[in-house]
Amino acid sequence: MGNLPTEIIQHILSYTPRRQVLSCLYINRQWSCAARTLFYHWIDVYTPDQMDAFQLCLSYSNSHGSTIGDLVRHLRFHTYDILIPQDEFDQLAIMTPNMLTCDFSVPVTDDHLNIFSKHWKHLTLLPRWHMDETDLWVPTLGPQLSDLDITVSQLRAICVPGNQFCALTNLTARDDGDATVDLVLLEALHRACPRLMSLKFDILDLPIETMDLDAIQPAPLVTTLTIAYLNASVFSDVWFNYLLRKYISISSLSIELDDSIQGIVSRNPDVTIHSLISSLKRLDTLHLNIPMTYNPRSEIFQVVDVEALRDWLNDNARSPLTSFSWLCPVSPLDLDNRPIMFASAGLVQHLTSFRYDVSDSDDAWLTDCLSHLPAPPNATTFPLLTTLHLEPLFQNKSLFNVDLPVVLLCMPNLLHLTLRKCQLQGSQDPAGLPAKRRPRCHPLQSLHLYWAPFAGVFGDKKKGECLQTLDLTGFVNFCPHLDELLLHNCCAGRILINAPQHSFTRLSIYSLRPDRIHIDQLKLVLQRKTIEAARPSGTLSVIQCKAVDRFDAEHNSLSNPTW
Repeated sequence: MGNLPTEIIQHILSYTPRRQVLSCLYINRQWSCAARTLFYHWIDVYTPDQMDAFQLCLSYSNSHGSTIGDLVRHLRFHTYDILIPQDEFDQLAIMTPNMLTCDFSVPVTDDHLNIFSKHWKHLTLLPRWHMDETDLWVPTLGPQLSDLDITVSQLRAICVPGNQFCALTNLTARDDGDATVDLVLLEALHRACPRLMSLKFDILDLPIETMDLDAIQPAPLVTTLTIAYLNASVFSDVWFNYLLRKYISISSLSIELDDSIQGIVSRNPDVTIHSLISSLKRLDTLHLNIPMTYNPRSEIFQVVDVEALRDWLNDNARSPLTSFSWLCPVSPLDLDNRPIMFASAGLVQHLTSFRYDVSDSDDAWLTDCLSHLPAPPNATTFPLLTTLHLEPLFQNKSLFNVDLPVVLLCMPNLLHLTLRKCQLQGSQDPAGLPAKRRPRCHPLQSLHLYWAPFAGVFGDKKKGECLQTLDLTGFVNFCPHLDELLLHNCCAGRILINAPQHSFTRLSIYSLRPDRIHIDQLKLVLQRKTIEAARPSGTLSVIQCKAVDRFDAEHNSLSNPTW
């Protein structure tokens, strides 16, 4: 084991849970070097005590001539309880010269700016401090930043002649209520950031009609465009033509539309979201979100041109998409008062990622595929799908049934599965699948179940015990790479998992109601050589596994945990 090439060791460690990486420090010098590099590459701080321990580690390493601080690339804080004095922050900058990102907020002054800028020469993401003091950070950090998240007012202040952001590839311009993004600002932005590849901004106002669109120079490096908020009433010919002329290489487009389109006097019927999408020849990822529209005949669907978009999506010869999401609480209606369904089996079969708000029970094909196991050759499979996120929004959610083993069988390459408010039917054990069609295992990596009822009965109803249980033992053992399991507000009284050889990177249990899976009634058993099979016992939930790197719950500690 000690004679493996360094590349193989690094590959093995990349799939090793963080807690187990520590044991690799003591194998030999080669493994120790690789494990130490991986362990210190990204530091997450959750408590002040952890920050104190990290600073002591850096100080001890520095005093003994070690290079631990040189290995730290990312430092992320998950609490606001940590307060670092300015002099300690300066020492942190001195001892971590290769830092790339740090999200801590410290009011750096002129006296301390030289220490910070002198030692963090590789910083790529602007921290939260002195964001408004553009005259301080732009000359020092501007040429080296690769990511920037600032307000529109701050963006206007820095996009002036003389300022160059030569390394900037990702930019987010947030609305601050004082200024909005317009064509003049976008042109100045692209002159200052010639290497920009990903751009996110809002469209809130009508553009300047007098701009000469023929003089617009394309930004061919921009491949990802996110319009975080689009006021549909200002989506005019000028905005439409500018986006098409400027961003000719878009492969990923995300748009969130606002339904406040009152006051529109006239609108060009040819200027629609569909016409924009269908004109982007390199588009392969599309995300559309209309979160606040509850009227199926809203004018916003005319701005989208939903019928033309549906036809384009389901025409395999025209639609080049590999990733698609549609988030809207209502299904638009056609002229015959029939709901317009965007997704079809033909579309999903060509996707690798699919997120869909099922807003009408007429999407029967979807629940049929995910709840029944038809015999070949009538079986519908989705061999390319790696990410699936579904949420039924119609009134009678019991009509939308999902059978987890059937999902795994229909989607043999699925890696990430999220089901919100879906009713799970049948046993969740894949052992019930036909032996001839059941694979040995499945590559699923993450499962998120939210507010889902489960089948199964236990307990005494007269005593007020919950009549639903969730046994995921067979499911977890069938998915050996499942490292993230999130159960949030699930409609079950308890959970049972008996997987003594399985390790989780993250395990999250959360419930707002005491009669559902609750942390106070959870027994977590870790690292047992021999573990008895879990048996129903009152309302106690039992999770038996090898290791858990991160545990999320209502409380920071478990009730009577067994380690």
